[in-house]
Amino acid sequence: MSGGEIYQALQLGTLDAAEFSIPAVDFAMGLQEVTKFNAPRLAPAGLRLRIMINKDAWNKLPADLKKAIEHASLANNAYMNSCTR
Repeated sequence: MSGGEIYQALQLGTLDAAEFSIPAVDFAMGLQEVTKFNAPRLAPAGLRLRIMINKDAWNKLPADLKKAIEHASLANNAYMNSCTR
């Protein structure tokens, strides 16, 4: 089923549940408007957001920059997995 058909299929009862993308995208599609419950992240954990940094470059950074990068990546992950903007 294409992404554009999911909303109507939920609305008509053709589907009982659906997940199209990350929660922020599902919310933007309005899926919460035609479902009783929202259970984000039904997809496998391997699809979660990640950050990759060269270990040698990481080890050269001062502690304060490492902490800033850690906080920024956690904030970005929380934002991308939230259902609000």
